[in-house]
Amino acid sequence: MHASSAHIKVAFIICSDDIAWARRNLKLGKEIAHYFCPGPREVDMAILASCDSIIISTGTFGWWSAYLNVNASPDVYYYKHWPAAGSVMEKMTNKTEYFLKNWVPLE
Repeated sequence: MHASSAHIKVAFIICSDDIAWARRNLKLGKEIAHYFCPGPREVDMAILASCDSIIISTGTFGWWSAYLNVNASPDVYYYKHWPAAGSVMEKMTNKTEYFLKNWVPLE
């Protein structure tokens, strides 16, 4: 099969402690396969830790889900501008240690 004729199937798995907010604010539409994880937390983390790619929030739940990922080389994406410049958190965080070298910053 040629790469141009290959179909890549993608499903978005949304794990959140506020599923109602995620449903209201993530406009995925019916044409995009997506699933909301209702918990419990340890199951949500296990699901995220087995994904091929993961977009994490700035919290520790997403960080650990990415760090514990069982794939040899998962694609991990994070928000580049966290913590905010000049914030107390910025003074407490060494971004070169917090975000692994192979993780990708997003604007």
